[in-house]
Amino acid sequence: MRVMRASALTAIAIILFGREAVAMQLKDGATKVVVVTPDEVVNRHVRRLVEAALKTAPSPKGHKVRITWKHHVLYNRTFPEIMVPVNAAGKADGVEQYRGPLGHQVLHSVTYKNGLKDGPEKFFRSMQNKHYLAEEIPWKAGKVHGQKRSYYPDGAVRSETAYANGFANGPTRTLGPKGKLKRSGEMKDGKRHGAMTDYDTKTGKPRRIVHYVDGRVQGTVVEYYVNGKVKRESEFRDDARCGLTTEYDAKGAKTRERYYYDNEPVSKSEYERRIAKKK
Repeated sequence: MRVMRASALTAIAIILFGREAVAMQLKDGATKVVVVTPDEVVNRHVRRLVEAALKTAPSPKGHKVRITWKHHVLYNRTFPEIMVPVNAAGKADGVEQYRGPLGHQVLHSVTYKNGLKDGPEKFFRSMQNKHYLAEEIPWKAGKVHGQKRSYYPDGAVRSETAYANGFANGPTRTLGPKGKLKRSGEMKDGKRHGAMTDYDTKTGKPRRIVHYVDGRVQGTVVEYYVNGKVKRESEFRDDARCGLTTEYDAKGAKTRERYYYDNEPVSKSEYERRIAKKK
């Protein structure tokens, strides 16, 4: 493989990102932060990025753009990795963008208002030469608030959860690539609370139903066969199997019963003794 001379690399850097990149003299993955206006940028491509960034600010007047330049070891190139408008107080105020190693594709963006996240935060991925929105998080005054969603490469919803004041609160669900429901449940203050149901995406019937209280498994966990018949019923307490577990065959006939205490199989009498002692 032919090794390109330093002068040639410098020329390429000037063509791509202008004298700003060369002046950084960064290496080995180092970064450097500068704050500029479009008029202070030599390279036309970078200037367009700065101008576009300023347009996301509430008012471009009095704003500049903070650029984090980074040296990418693999490509031996310095590029603008992060760009965000800042107001006169130096606080992020507009859409911040994180760019890939060539400085072109946006990998992550988030909207700020006077230093606080306020608006959509987006994460992008690339798969099979397709760049797509993978996740979107809504922010309001520095807290997650609204519907948080993730997506498949074709744009279909992968999952969505309701948030309020920084915590998951309300319905949550996960879907398969074809839109079939895989899981649904409820969240409260960032924890699972209530019934959480897993579904068979082929039949649409429940595979398992788990009950939660403040994030802990409590009560009866029910598992099902593909035909919809109950496969197993298990009593839980504080995330541990505790109580009677009953198993059934695919026709619904009972095949086995066993008692557990803190996930340990015990006799019925031993289970009752330990429960009585704990009381």
